Parts: sequence; structure tokens; C-alpha cells
Amino acid sequence: MEDHGHQLQSPPQDLQLMSPMRDLIFSPIPALFLKSVVLLKIPDIIATAGPQSSYTLSLTQIAARLPTQSPRLDYLSRILRYLSTQGIFIESQTTSSDNPFDFRYGLTDTAKMFFVSEGENNENPFSLVPFFLMINHETFMNPLHHIHECVLQGPGVAGGAFQIAHGKDLWAYTRENQHSKVVFNTGMESFTKVIMKLFVGCYKGFEAGEKLRVVDVGGGNGAAIAQIVEAHPHINGINFDLPQVIESAQSIPGNLFGVSLIYSMKFSIEILLKGLQYCVFSFSFFAGVEHVDGDMFQSIPSADVVFIKHVLHNWDDDRCVKILENCRKALPDNGRLIVVDAVLCDQPCLTQEVQMIFDLIMISYTGGGRERNEQQWRSLLDKSGFTAPKIVTLPGISSINILETTKAKSL
Repeated sequence: MEDHGHQLQSPPQDLQLMSPMRDLIFSPIPALFLKSVVLLKIPDIIATAGPQSSYTLSLTQIAARLPTQSPRLDYLSRILRYLSTQGIFIESQTTSSDNPFDFRYGLTDTAKMFFVSEGENNENPFSLVPFFLMINHETFMNPLHHIHECVLQGPGVAGGAFQIAHGKDLWAYTRENQHSKVVFNTGMESFTKVIMKLFVGCYKGFEAGEKLRVVDVGGGNGAAIAQIVEAHPHINGINFDLPQVIESAQSIPGNLFGVSLIYSMKFSIEILLKGLQYCVFSFSFFAGVEHVDGDMFQSIPSADVVFIKHVLHNWDDDRCVKILENCRKALPDNGRLIVVDAVLCDQPCLTQEVQMIFDLIMISYTGGGRERNEQQWRSLLDKSGFTAPKIVTLPGISSINILETTKAKSL
């Protein structure tokens, strides 16, 4: 009997290229479908499931918690099933039936940590929901469609792809567009909170207990300096940014008797009562954080330590030198400069792809910003009057580094 069956063969070399090609073509799809479930607050909904339900919810239970009476179960099912293959949800079938809706969903550790909202009681301090929504917001995605124009137009476009897309650079546009301003500020705040939790846990330069005045240059709403002062109450924190940023920054006032757990300078008074043991009364004075407005290209408030996080990568070398020179002028002879930013790998490394993506984002958002390697950082700091930096990788996010340097004796 003649065999008319087809024998499976190894695909030719050209077909083996299909997988990386497919990943490049469809790469925006996972993020945008994840955005849809984040906007629907599905990770938050599943996070409410208790041990009685094995920390999972069925498709119909999830749908019942959506803000509509008639959600499309077929759409929801297909989206959640796909995102289960992307490491966001854990899918389990409740029965052996062929019913496509007969599934339960839980959260992976990645989803629990980064894609569940922070909440009013700070249940999830590592939430990156606002940052994720900012990166995938139309305002901040549109410039990516104009990168080729940046290449063709050369250095004449001051605001880069963002200015081509919106007619104004990032800073002018967010100053005039309230919605985009809120999206940008809340997104950067959530990213800052995660970075600063790691920073205060590993940076030991404030632990001596000496009274210090620390200014955060380009500090936004004060989230970064707030975490520094909370961890080190002996520090007098200054949040420095443009007037339009400071005007919307919330006040961080001082308090007495532990009304707040922010920015405390604590002391105890022990009183010996006759016939009784020592009673300890603890009082807390919270000095708060001072907001100061200004222009870092003109001058920076004087301080013992200048802290600058994810600011210098927004600017070209000449503008960075100007900022750093002003940082130097703000410091005393023994003053310190702390830079939190990426230091690009010179050789292939585990974080190289992430670093390169951030470098390309600088093309999209700014007119001259870039990430820099160690030699480029050393050159900038040397030109600006600072000593060679000590560089430490931030634990947990190895694509970000801490550069600590001091004011050189002479330029």
C-alpha cells in the first residue's frame, strides 16, 4: 500500500527567522492589552480574593465586578487567557468541560507587585500602575511614530520627537495641558517611589546622623526627598523644581506628637515615678520638606548635599555641565553630589536591552537627552568640577546606578 502521508521536515533557514520577526511586529500588543485590564482594574479585583477562594476568581466573578451590567465575556476570556501566557495571570480550569468561560484567574508575583494599585492604605508600595499607564498613554506614545523625522531633521528640533508630535517640547506641553501633566507627574511619582525605596535601603551616606541640608534638584512633587527625610529624620530636605511644578506640589508640613509618620526628629524623656518603673514618653517633631521654586539652569539652593535623580539624562552634555556647575556652586567645599541615573554597559550585560530602551525613550521625549556610560559620566563630572564618582548599582534594578562624588578643590 502506497504511503501518501507527508513527512515533517525541519523548516528552512528563512522560516526560522519568523519567531524574532513576529516578536518585533507584534511587540506593542501585549502592553496595550495589559493596559486594558489595568484600566478595568482587573488585577485589583483579583487581589481582593481571599484564601477561601484560593486567591483566585472565576471569569464570571471578575465580570460581575466590572462597572457595567453587560460585559463581553468572550472578549474578557480571550484577553485574560492571552495575558496568562505572558506571566500576568495564573489560569486554571475548574472542570473538564469545553466551556471557554469555565476558568479561574489568579495573579502572578509580577502582577501582585507591580500591577495592583497602591491603594489608600499603601497596600502595594511597589505599584507601577501610574508609570505603566503613562508610558502607554497616547500623549507619550505618539512621539514614537516620529522618530524617523528626528533622524532626517537633524539637531534643529529642540524638543525631539515629542515636539514634532505635539508642536511643543515635553515641559511646555505638560505645563499647558492639565490632563497630560497629571498623567506624567503621577507616573513619574510611582516610578520614583519604587526607586527611592531601594535607594534608602542601600545608600549608607546619611547614616552618620549629622545635621544635613539636602536639596533634590528637579524633585517634582517632593516624593524622593520625602522618602530620604522619612528614613533619616536629621536631614533638612529641600524640594527644588520649576514654579509650575512647585505650585501643584502638596505641602509637607511639620507635625508634633506623632500625628504623622513622615519626617520625624524623635527624642525621648524618661521620668522616674516613685514606686513605679520608668515610663517613657516619646515626642516627635516633624520638620517637613520645604518646596523651593526656581530654574536649575540659573541657580540651585545652597545645601550640604545635592541629590539629582533622572534629570541629567534629559539634557545634552552642554546643558548637563551647566546644571552640574550650578550644583557645584550650591555646595560647600566638602559638599557631596548624588546622581541616580543609568550607567550604560560598555560590554553585553543582562540589563543592556533595558538601558538601550531608556536611551531610545530619551530620543522620543527630549531633544538632546541620552543615557551615558561610565566614561561619559566621568567626563561630565570632571568638566563640572567634581571628583571621579563612586558608582554603585541599585539593588533590584540593576539598570539604575548611584553615582556619588564630591566637589573638587578647583575647576
